[in-house]
Amino acid sequence: MSKYLVTGIKMSKGEFEGKAYDSTTLFVDLRLDESKGTQVGRSTAEFKWPNSEMFHTLKPLFEAARKANKPFYCEIEREEVSIGKGQTRMEISSIQPLPLQG
Repeated sequence: MSKYLVTGIKMSKGEFEGKAYDSTTLFVDLRLDESKGTQVGRSTAEFKWPNSEMFHTLKPLFEAARKANKPFYCEIEREEVSIGKGQTRMEISSIQPLPLQG
């Protein structure tokens, strides 16, 4: 598991063209690869959780951190999975919110 600063959370649930969808997206702060000298600083990446229940779990914790003017960190475990035809993607397998710091 790795510690990530979560900068936002979004749920998506509904139906599109007869197909149901349900997920939570975590927006996390990541360091840019500065090894080639072509980029510096930080970026935001989207990590997906397979259902919107996680949004309802994390939202009050995120809002409490924001109200206290504190960063919101989670321990997140990710794993690479095959999606066929030699392609892979990263999926979140575990999320553990951390206590507010400072």
